[in-house]
Amino acid sequence: MLAEETWDLVLLDISFQANGRPKKTGIDGLKELRARNDVVPVVIVSALPAKEYAAAARAAGALAFVQKERLPEELRAVLANVLASRATS
Repeated sequence: MLAEETWDLVLLDISFQANGRPKKTGIDGLKELRARNDVVPVVIVSALPAKEYAAAARAAGALAFVQKERLPEELRAVLANVLASRATS
Protein backbone atom coordinates (compact mmCIF):
# COMPACT_ATOMS: atom_id res chain seq x y z
CA MET A 1 0.00 0.00 0.00
CA LEU A 2 2.66 2.55 1.01
CA ALA A 3 6.03 2.65 -0.63
CA GLU A 4 9.04 1.79 1.46
CA GLU A 5 9.51 5.36 2.64
CA THR A 6 9.59 7.10 5.99
CA TRP A 7 6.44 8.96 6.99
CA ASP A 8 5.81 11.26 9.95
CA LEU A 9 2.07 10.63 9.93
CA VAL A 10 -0.40 8.70 7.78
CA LEU A 11 -4.00 9.76 7.21
CA LEU A 12 -6.29 6.96 6.08
CA ASP A 13 -9.92 7.30 5.13
CA ILE A 14 -12.15 4.61 6.54
CA SER A 15 -13.16 3.79 2.96
CA PHE A 16 -10.83 4.04 -0.01
CA GLN A 17 -9.76 2.38 -3.24
CA ALA A 18 -6.02 1.86 -3.60
CA ASN A 19 -4.53 1.84 -7.11
CA GLY A 20 -7.49 0.08 -8.70
CA ARG A 21 -7.33 -2.78 -6.20
CA PRO A 22 -10.46 -4.00 -4.41
CA LYS A 23 -11.94 -1.56 -1.94
CA LYS A 24 -10.37 -1.68 1.51
CA THR A 25 -10.94 0.16 4.74
CA GLY A 26 -8.52 2.44 6.47
CA ILE A 27 -8.44 -0.14 9.23
CA ASP A 28 -7.23 -2.73 6.68
CA GLY A 29 -4.48 -0.33 5.64
CA LEU A 30 -3.53 0.26 9.26
CA LYS A 31 -3.34 -3.49 9.90
CA GLU A 32 -1.04 -3.84 6.87
CA LEU A 33 1.25 -1.16 8.28
CA ARG A 34 1.34 -2.80 11.68
CA ALA A 35 2.00 -6.22 10.13
CA ARG A 36 5.18 -4.68 8.67
CA ASN A 37 6.08 -3.47 12.17
CA ASP A 38 5.62 0.10 11.01
CA VAL A 39 5.05 2.34 14.02
CA VAL A 40 4.16 5.50 12.10
CA PRO A 41 1.28 7.39 13.75
CA VAL A 42 -1.95 6.76 11.85
CA VAL A 43 -5.12 8.87 11.93
CA ILE A 44 -8.29 7.38 10.50
CA VAL A 45 -10.80 9.87 9.07
CA SER A 46 -14.40 9.15 8.20
CA ALA A 47 -17.72 10.70 7.31
CA LEU A 48 -19.35 7.65 8.92
CA PRO A 49 -20.57 7.66 12.54
CA ALA A 50 -17.68 7.48 14.99
CA LYS A 51 -19.36 4.97 17.28
CA GLU A 52 -19.20 2.31 14.60
CA TYR A 53 -15.54 2.66 13.74
CA ALA A 54 -13.59 4.59 16.39
CA ALA A 55 -13.12 1.64 18.73
CA ALA A 56 -12.05 -0.65 15.88
CA ALA A 57 -9.59 1.97 14.61
CA ARG A 58 -8.00 2.40 18.03
CA ALA A 59 -7.91 -1.36 18.62
CA ALA A 60 -5.99 -1.73 15.36
CA GLY A 61 -3.48 0.88 16.54
CA ALA A 62 -4.74 4.20 15.21
CA LEU A 63 -3.53 7.26 17.07
CA ALA A 64 -6.89 8.94 16.52
CA PHE A 65 -10.21 8.68 14.73
CA VAL A 66 -11.48 11.98 13.34
CA GLN A 67 -14.88 12.59 11.82
CA LYS A 68 -14.66 14.61 8.60
CA GLU A 69 -17.17 17.16 9.85
CA ARG A 70 -14.70 18.04 12.61
CA LEU A 71 -11.58 17.41 10.56
CA PRO A 72 -9.91 20.83 10.51
CA GLU A 73 -9.86 21.53 14.24
CA GLU A 74 -9.26 17.96 15.44
CA LEU A 75 -6.62 17.28 12.83
CA ARG A 76 -4.72 20.44 13.84
CA ALA A 77 -4.62 19.18 17.43
CA VAL A 78 -3.48 15.69 16.40
CA LEU A 79 -0.77 17.09 14.13
CA ALA A 80 0.47 19.43 16.85
CA ASN A 81 0.76 16.49 19.27
CA VAL A 82 2.58 14.29 16.74
CA LEU A 83 5.01 17.04 15.79
CA ALA A 84 5.66 17.90 19.42
CA SER A 85 6.38 14.28 20.31
CA ARG A 86 8.69 13.91 17.28
CA ALA A 87 10.59 17.04 18.29
CA THR A 88 11.27 15.68 21.78
CA SER A 89 12.25 12.16 20.71
